[in-house]
Amino acid sequence: MGLVEEHRLGEEHGHYEATGGEHSHFTCLGCGKVIEFDTPLVAQIGQELSTQEGVRVINAHLHLSGYCAQCRTRVKKTEQR
Repeated sequence: MGLVEEHRLGEEHGHYEATGGEHSHFTCLGCGKVIEFDTPLVAQIGQELSTQEGVRVINAHLHLSGYCAQCRTRVKKTEQR
């Protein structure tokens, strides 16, 4: 029915969300924490692509990965030893 979409965010399990609420995700490579965030840049990229290539963007999803603030602090403390 298209009411729910599954997102694989670098984990063995999926994240299920209602369709239509566009937002992006950040996944920490250290602890696996997932942070949801909104940014107008994703819509801007879609608009630029539409203008340049004549496509119609229906849905966009941005997934970033790296280290959360806690894991970065932990890594810095380990490196200082």
